[in-house]
Amino acid sequence: TAGDWIWEVDREGRYTYASGRLEKSLGYHAEEMIGKTPFSLMTKESAQKARAFFKGVMQEKCPFQDFQNWNYHKDGRLVCLSTSGTPVIGRDGELIGYRGIDKDITEQKTEELLLTVRLQLVNDSQQSDSGRLLRSILQKAELITDSQVSFLSSVEDDQQHLLLRAW
Repeated sequence: TAGDWIWEVDREGRYTYASGRLEKSLGYHAEEMIGKTPFSLMTKESAQKARAFFKGVMQEKCPFQDFQNWNYHKDGRLVCLSTSGTPVIGRDGELIGYRGIDKDITEQKTEELLLTVRLQLVNDSQQSDSGRLLRSILQKAELITDSQVSFLSSVEDDQQHLLLRAW
């Protein structure tokens, strides 16, 4: 009945259990995750950070809390998860795996991004170069979303058109 996604991984980081809440968070049935690693759904940047982080955590066999990471929902959209876990240790003292929980914090991270953009616009509203302003905003968006953001700009009939892309 928990509102967040509960999971277990083995010592190689492969899912051995995923609660049904996974479907609400990322769109996958629990059975689809068994045998996969958390990194398989993460953005490239999040996966790199997570691999380094979890390598240290697993070596130390220590709990962790609120590790934020960006993942791809089954429908392709980005979802930010806050991951917490605790080691599962066998009677012999060896690490069996980890048990933990993921909470969807996408809405909170989106609000942070919007606040950052608003502040940037207020701070840089005197700036005459709109391209430089947009690049600055996109750099902040990249930091928050852990992804790369680019834009294409074109002018047609005295109207500027922008296309934003995140990956």
